[in-house]
Amino acid sequence: MWMPVTVGPYGQSQPSCFDRIKMGFMMGFAVGMAAGALFGTFSCLRIGMRGRELMGGVGKTMMQSGGTFGTFMAIAPCEREEHKGSGCPQGSSAATVYKPLTSTTYASLNMQAHSLDSTGNRHSPIPQT
Repeated sequence: MWMPVTVGPYGQSQPSCFDRIKMGFMMGFAVGMAAGALFGTFSCLRIGMRGRELMGGVGKTMMQSGGTFGTFMAIAPCEREEHKGSGCPQGSSAATVYKPLTSTTYASLNMQAHSLDSTGNRHSPIPQT
C-alpha cells in the first residue's frame, strides 16, 4: 500500500518526523563531540593525565557530551511549530498559537459572557462596575 507523500513548493518531499529527529541527533552529537574534545582535553591535562589515560578520559568526555547534546537536539524538531502536517503526530508541538484579541473577538466574548442561562436570568461572570 502506497502512502501519500507531502510535496514542497518545488516538488521535493518533506523529511519525515523520524528523519528530522535523526538529523537533529546527528548534528547535536557532532557539536557535543567537538565540545567534549575541548573540555575533556583541558580537564584531563589539568589533573595530570598522560598517554593512554588521557585518550580514555578525553574519549569518555566526548561520548558523554555528544550523547547529551544529541539527545536535546533530537527532541527539538518535535517541539517546533514549523513542521505541523509533515508526518509528525498531532499534538507533538509544545507551542501554542494565540490569535490576537481584536474588537470583533472581544465583542463576541463579551456577548457570550452576558448571555442568558437556562432559567432566563442574565448570567455575567464578569463583575459589573
